[in-house]
Amino acid sequence: MDAMLKSNKMKQLLIDELPNYYSEYEVFRIGRLLDIDKISYHGEGITRQTLVERFITKVYQEQKESMLISLLRTDEKLFREKLVGIIKDIDNQKIKIAPQN
Repeated sequence: MDAMLKSNKMKQLLIDELPNYYSEYEVFRIGRLLDIDKISYHGEGITRQTLVERFITKVYQEQKESMLISLLRTDEKLFREKLVGIIKDIDNQKIKIAPQN
């Protein structure tokens, strides 16, 4: 699997799965831990799915996806065994390097 495809797959997984595991307030907590301003992804009356989509987009814009994954794996209050297992499955997929011409 190519590195860009793997990154996109991880991003989509986070967008799809985080609302199943974390409340709105937990997403805000994760944002604070990553030093991401809530104003940059939160809007009044949005669904949790939209909140997470905006949040993950902001995480990737600020290139903090590695910090996020590490936090989800290691923070005692944020750790979700099933989610971490899914993330690990994507991480373990082989990356194919395109030959240089």
